[in-house]
Amino acid sequence: MPPGLVHVRKTLFERRDFQNPSLVHEVREAATPVHFRLLQSIGNLPGGIKVVCDMRAHLLYLMKTESDKSIVAALHRLERSAHELLVLWFCQSNMKLERLTWQSPGDILQKVADYEAVHPVQGMMDFKKRVGSYRRCFYFSHEAMPREPLVIVHVALLNEIADNVQSIVECDHLDCAEDECSTAIYYSITSAEPGLSGIDLGNMLIKRVATRLQSELPSIKTHSTLSPIPGFRTWMLRSLHGNSLFGRSYFILFW
Repeated sequence: MPPGLVHVRKTLFERRDFQNPSLVHEVREAATPVHFRLLQSIGNLPGGIKVVCDMRAHLLYLMKTESDKSIVAALHRLERSAHELLVLWFCQSNMKLERLTWQSPGDILQKVADYEAVHPVQGMMDFKKRVGSYRRCFYFSHEAMPREPLVIVHVALLNEIADNVQSIVECDHLDCAEDECSTAIYYSITSAEPGLSGIDLGNMLIKRVATRLQSELPSIKTHSTLSPIPGFRTWMLRSLHGNSLFGRSYFILFW
């Protein structure tokens, strides 16, 4: 048991004052590991959040490759502290939703093309199509990691639900205008930062994008995905029971 907790326990039994609200604060302070405060201090430095993010990615890798259980346990404690801080830093209010177009900065276009893991980009024209007409590409960014797409989603605007990605990739024209499309298909979602693994940015991104699309393109009545999204089924079921951001007239489908 950490010395601080020993002291708090001793004080608690000496005072017999179990209802004292200040004890909650004392216990929390005593139970907070030194490395948690160290990581917190690093995060407060310029570029520090990126350092903690990269550090967690390395810790996750070491935990998979290390055979000594005692070392893995120590690494896990450090990784959990990093995870706890990253969850706080990368909360909904800190995430900026941005749309990627062919006119976006070249370095960001290159990163998004390189990061694409679900359906690898097959050249410049292929990527131009993915951010062009009847397509939407959105990503989350964070002020502490500027010009770094953290999680990316590609959306196809169609008039029906496609059951395979090939039909989406090959389709480059419809017989209607974009603002007449009835279906938004989220066909690719990619996380670009291994250090943010286990932090539910993908689900958060999908919800933000769906809300934005519904606002910009009221003709969309169906939202569908070809890729599994953690928590999407729960959100869908809740929406079908009437607690939807879009109202009961819209349908959310997944494969």
